[in-house]
Amino acid sequence: MSEHEKIRKQLPLAAAGALDAEEQRQLDEHLRGCAACAAEAERWTELAGALRRLPTPQPSPALVERVRARAQAELAAHAEERWDYQVMAFLVLFSWTLVLASWPIVRLLTEGMFGWLKLQPTWLGLAAYTVLGWLGAGVAAGFLGWRQRAARRAV
Repeated sequence: MSEHEKIRKQLPLAAAGALDAEEQRQLDEHLRGCAACAAEAERWTELAGALRRLPTPQPSPALVERVRARAQAELAAHAEERWDYQVMAFLVLFSWTLVLASWPIVRLLTEGMFGWLKLQPTWLGLAAYTVLGWLGAGVAAGFLGWRQRAARRAV
């Protein structure tokens, strides 16, 4: 790439004031010795000045309000989704805690005090009890999912 091509690629940036000090110094040095590049730099400077004089379009107040309302709705939906995930995590942890904490009580009530003396646990009962706990969490998950879909349809 020749020096002229390199300089010509920098001319729009120079007109916009986007060159760093070293690049601007090199450009100025080249423009002092090259009339063709200096003329093109002048055209870019005129174009940049004309663009700066153009009025800046402003969005209508109605558009600003619609965008603000949409952003608020998106933030609210995101917060609700985060809340739903937190509730779901709590329900899963609660169901497991309930299963594990209440299993000894269930064994005590169904098998009496002597049930605790047995060395072999009743794995089938624990499995059934665990399934019931997970079924409760599944029902809660289904309800939260249904509620979230209904809320999305309403928006």
